Amino acid sequence: MTRFGRSLTCLIAAACLATTAVAEEEAQPPRGSRDPDRSPSAGARPRYGFSAFGGFRALRIDSRLFDANEAEFGLTEDDFRSGRLGFELDYALLPMLEILVGFDTGQAETRGSYLDLVYEDGSEIDHSALLSLTDYTLGVRIRPFQQGRGNPYVVFGLARTIYKYSEQGEFVNFENFDIYYDELEDRSSFTGFFAGAGFDFAVIRMPFGRRLDVFGEFRYSRGEGRHRDGFSDFGDLGVARTGALFGLRVRF
Repeated sequence: MTRFGRSLTCLIAAACLATTAVAEEEAQPPRGSRDPDRSPSAGARPRYGFSAFGGFRALRIDSRLFDANEAEFGLTEDDFRSGRLGFELDYALLPMLEILVGFDTGQAETRGSYLDLVYEDGSEIDHSALLSLTDYTLGVRIRPFQQGRGNPYVVFGLARTIYKYSEQGEFVNFENFDIYYDELEDRSSFTGFFAGAGFDFAVIRMPFGRRLDVFGEFRYSRGEGRHRDGFSDFGDLGVARTGALFGLRVRF
């Protein structure tokens, strides 16, 4: 091979090596930049939430038992208003859609006495009444707007309610007007629904979207079942709850 041939061969080889080096340099993204072909980290957005709350609720009870209680003892639904405590766990399927499971409980105790009957000495014939309601909920929370620290939402789903009602104290046998002591209890469960709307606000924001929120929520629940055990003769039972929740929510 002549000197010219050897020189041409060297030039072609050098050009090939230079082209390959330039192509590799252009294929590398700038240092510190994000590769557009690389998907973002799964931890960039929090998926889970835990909420703890308290609040209050008022009742609307459709029942012949509670109608009789009002007529005989002067007890009304307002006597069974109560506080409530609970928690919820949720998982974000989408930025605006979360699935949640929860627990919510409260109870109230009051005393009633016969309106038309008293002891011979004028003292009242009375007894205590206790109502406990516990809801196990499964639902969804929808956030139609993403507004930074503050976010409104709507929530709805199913509620499995454990209903417990008991009376303990002095009662009158209307056949002979004897007064006796007794304990009566009604345990029932039924499935209904709940719906509400609320607003949460981030008081602390942490890396990777984690945050601590305060929130308030209005919630309505309703379910229908039947009286059982010592009050089975009173038939159908309908319980509606209206109230508010206030609490803390951690997203992680």
